[in-house]
Amino acid sequence: MRRLYKEGHGDTSKAQPGLMYEHDLTTPIIEVARDGKTAKAVWFSPGTATGYAEGHSTKLKATWRYLKIGSAWAVEDGKWRLWKYHIYSTFFCDFYKSWVDYQPPGRGLVTALNPKPPTYDNPYRPDTAREEMPRRRSLMIRGTPSGLSS
Repeated sequence: MRRLYKEGHGDTSKAQPGLMYEHDLTTPIIEVARDGKTAKAVWFSPGTATGYAEGHSTKLKATWRYLKIGSAWAVEDGKWRLWKYHIYSTFFCDFYKSWVDYQPPGRGLVTALNPKPPTYDNPYRPDTAREEMPRRRSLMIRGTPSGLSS
């Protein structure tokens, strides 16, 4: 998690004037498997960010970033451990423009924080229909929890 955070946000150990990244986790949806050994969770994460405009080292830019954060958990040695983690983008836009009018170039933070290509990602676009939540099959836990580390 530390590596992924650093790749997505850079070195945050030194405070930089004007920068602000805030993503609240709201509306948790948590489903524990019947055997009590695995679980899935989704949180809505409305957020704001103030960072440097692309190509500038001094000009700040405000943005809205709405996400859903999906995760899978497994019990290992009696403790819950994070197994899988994925960010699903709802929309990302300039603070001063509607998300209908502004479509960011590329995937930015969402790509940086997802180490593998997404199996599902459906951010808002004015020219496509959106599924509000991934269908149940998209949230299925695949693989095994062996090899989990703290």
